[in-house]
Amino acid sequence: MRRDWRPAEQREGFCILVEAARPLPIRRFVDDSARILGDLFERPTGQTAPDILPSGAWRLLGAEARCAHFSAAYWGRYVVVQPDPAGGIAVFRDPSGALDCLTWQADGITIAASSLPDWLLSALPPHLDLNWRAIAAFLADPATLGARLGLDGVAAVLPGTLHGPVAGRAALAIWRPAAFVRATAPCYAEAKTLLARTVDACVAAYAASGAPLLAEVSGGLDSSIVASALARTPDAAVVQWMNFHVADPQGDERRYARALADRLAVPLTEIAKPELALTREALDDQVVGVRPSLNGLDRHYDTDIADRCAALGVRSILTGQGGDMIFFQAPTPLVAADVWRRRAGRREAIEDVARWTRRSVWSVLWAASLASVGVGHRRRRPSPAFMTPQGVALATGVALHPWLEDLRGVSPAKRLQIRGLANAQGFFGDCQRARQAELIHPLLSQPIVELCLAIPAIDLTRGGHGRALAREAFADRLPDLVTQRRSKGDLTAYYGRMLGRSLDVLRPYLLEGRLAQAGLIDRDALGEMLTETHLIWRGGYPDLLRLLAVEIWLRHWARRIGDLASHRH
Repeated sequence: MRRDWRPAEQREGFCILVEAARPLPIRRFVDDSARILGDLFERPTGQTAPDILPSGAWRLLGAEARCAHFSAAYWGRYVVVQPDPAGGIAVFRDPSGALDCLTWQADGITIAASSLPDWLLSALPPHLDLNWRAIAAFLADPATLGARLGLDGVAAVLPGTLHGPVAGRAALAIWRPAAFVRATAPCYAEAKTLLARTVDACVAAYAASGAPLLAEVSGGLDSSIVASALARTPDAAVVQWMNFHVADPQGDERRYARALADRLAVPLTEIAKPELALTREALDDQVVGVRPSLNGLDRHYDTDIADRCAALGVRSILTGQGGDMIFFQAPTPLVAADVWRRRAGRREAIEDVARWTRRSVWSVLWAASLASVGVGHRRRRPSPAFMTPQGVALATGVALHPWLEDLRGVSPAKRLQIRGLANAQGFFGDCQRARQAELIHPLLSQPIVELCLAIPAIDLTRGGHGRALAREAFADRLPDLVTQRRSKGDLTAYYGRMLGRSLDVLRPYLLEGRLAQAGLIDRDALGEMLTETHLIWRGGYPDLLRLLAVEIWLRHWARRIGDLASHRH
């Protein structure tokens, strides 16, 4: 074992190891039946849970009921580990997905881990291999990144899932987003009050320890909401409020960030993002975890924040990530399907959706009605043009994210929101700043997610405005410039220039890479996309960036798997 890891608990047949520099908090039930690793908060107060928890429900209820009871009483970034009397362990991963959990067996020992460091793979190696179906699915659909691993030999515990012997089978889904969509919705006025109260409680829970933290203030609505909640938390030790900006007018949001800083009376640190070009050295030196991640591709941004955390002794970074999906930003006529459940105000609401989406009322009604009966509403997103038929076939053979199954009674707009929640698992991907400090996205906290899933999409977008309910809920603490803003910061041109400036590196890296060698990539189609003309006129940056992230991940794990195999022999 390396010196930067230490045993936190050791007894016969059971051992917990934590990083020495950033040890996870460990709690236990009073009857010693299980351990809870990670941040844990009580409902509804958001208070940090005590070190020793009452074990009545955990001891008396069955496996499924006790995990459901636990996730209703607590929330956070945690994994519950329960030694099984018959051998092995059972684990329950919190529904937010903020803390990863992997499990495997080696030498008769069952291991659960949040990552796969070299020393652990050397000491208790799983029989790892690449899962090409999952890898193809990563290229085809971002929702799959948080649902499965591209590695065989290690099982990934899904968020909200119980895994192990006490589950009665390999995995038992305890928490599903569709259940909260089907729950009784609060009225609009109550929803506004609940949203402000819930966001405040979740942000305060992460900040109340008084540990030094950084706050990202982009100038957008979501980070402004998180910042406003931070400013109301007495014990929050924000050592820097950061705004990163680029030269493009659409990517320079300092005007809005400054207005927010003035309103909250906090100092704003403005950081200019230089124009970037990707180098082969930077790609080879990328931080890689168990899943492909986009978080580290903007190397300057990632390194800058990691260095600031190291210099300032920062323990956590709070962002506004996830707000677009949770508060519902995307204009879509599918929102109109929620209106049909209402007795009053239907006509006005449909007209609002028509204005928002720039469609006729009849077009909105037609699209919403077809989607409600499953016509014209794709369950799978179209595969990128650079994938071969072989790659598409492999990806299509992979099951959808479990959250996208069993959506009976869920309206089309809410299905989009659940897909967005699956996509948002990518925000927890590995990167330099996440290894230096805890990267926390408060808006993806379980209580906020559950509340916003229960609120109808037509209420979240009342008046035909994205994130309308969130704007109203926080209007009394944010500047009008922010709440009344209808545009969003856009870094598309910035990252497009980064790709264009890096073509001499990207073309051989991707066209001659492992994905192309495996037959998943159409070299001719990709070669056409990796030209300045295509990047300028057609874009396609999200798919290309995901392709790059998967290629980086694949090269890393192909090498590590090869090293493990050579050591075994």
